Amino acid sequence: LSGEGVLNYNNINYSLSPHTIAIIDCNSYHYYKSSSEDPWVFRWIHFNGLSAKTYVDLINDDKFSIIYALDHSFIEKVFQNFMNLGQVNDIYHSLCASSYISDILLHALKSKFNNKNDKKHTYHKKDIDTVISFIHSNYHKSINIEDFISLIHISKYHFIRVFKQYMGITPYEYLINYRITQAKILLKNSQGSISEIAFAVGFSSESNFIKQFKQIVSTTPLNYRKTSW
Repeated sequence: LSGEGVLNYNNINYSLSPHTIAIIDCNSYHYYKSSSEDPWVFRWIHFNGLSAKTYVDLINDDKFSIIYALDHSFIEKVFQNFMNLGQVNDIYHSLCASSYISDILLHALKSKFNNKNDKKHTYHKKDIDTVISFIHSNYHKSINIEDFISLIHISKYHFIRVFKQYMGITPYEYLINYRITQAKILLKNSQGSISEIAFAVGFSSESNFIKQFKQIVSTTPLNYRKTSW
């Protein structure tokens, strides 16, 4: 509703700004926190049911993404109606609860495919997928935004904006998160030193690697290795 937060889901950080929606599988590792000096105000609901997976698969498609709500006031109204149901568990109140949850999920689905969201989810999807594939293949090398632009031939600032709208983070943040994910695998499964792993995943210095790792994972690479073995 207001402020700004960060959602870490599947080892990637996503920015959540006002009037955005994120639908996650709570069985997958995740955490979220405020990232703004302004209080982060948000609504959440934990749901399950026969249709839950169908809705989530439709909304998230083949890749998790942040959705901009078509009408945030509508969602807030539905939430208020949901909260006003109280804790009564009879059939009538259960049906009302299911209806409200469906209203929210349907609105998220419609929002995804409206012009504002659909443009970034379809028109630029090929460009974004190209860059993501490039990162996955070259994360261990020295790469920058100019390398991405040479692949897709659109303006730098437009690409950064579209990428963040689609992925919830900037291309640079995605690159850093992916490098950290690969570093975690090496920390768990290799005997390489912290310095060797830092260079192996594309960091130019051990100190920068430790700083970025601690910022994302909330612990140092060495402590992560000790707790993982």
